[in-house]
Amino acid sequence: MSVLIVALENIRSLYNIGAIYRTCEFFGIKTIYLIGYSGIDEREPNKIHKKLQKTSLGTIDKIHTETFETTQDIFNKYKNIKLITIEQTKSSIPLSKLKLNTNKKGKILLLFGNEVNVVQKETIEKSNQIVEIPRIGTHKSLNVTTSCGIILSYLQLGTSTNPLNKSFPLESNIS
Repeated sequence: MSVLIVALENIRSLYNIGAIYRTCEFFGIKTIYLIGYSGIDEREPNKIHKKLQKTSLGTIDKIHTETFETTQDIFNKYKNIKLITIEQTKSSIPLSKLKLNTNKKGKILLLFGNEVNVVQKETIEKSNQIVEIPRIGTHKSLNVTTSCGIILSYLQLGTSTNPLNKSFPLESNIS
């Protein structure tokens, strides 16, 4: 069975990252991958920033966290990964078209990127699917925390892959 993991690529705001930890814990996500400078203390580059304990309201202790310099490093470490990138591109599909095959072994990464500089080109190229949240208004983007909440809520409540019906295991197999 597949395992759903949230990945954050080059997100600078510790407040956003902390809020994403709270959102992930709320929806039962067991693992978060921090990529690039996401959540890293620039004075101690090998450590997760101490402020994440406060901004996550302690949920960082409940979620397994791994850090990677690049998204490619995840692929180098783990096999059987399906990468779903949340981004607005010419080839992105609306969230309502997202279909997850949860019967295959491996990891499904939901990757969220930097709000200003977007997801890195190399990551977009490695993506199995690129998904965007359809908009009705004129503003072109959402805060990354809001996007994460919408995506996880949709996966939990709005699809046949609803984890509440036990077809989507959120329990992580840490290796």
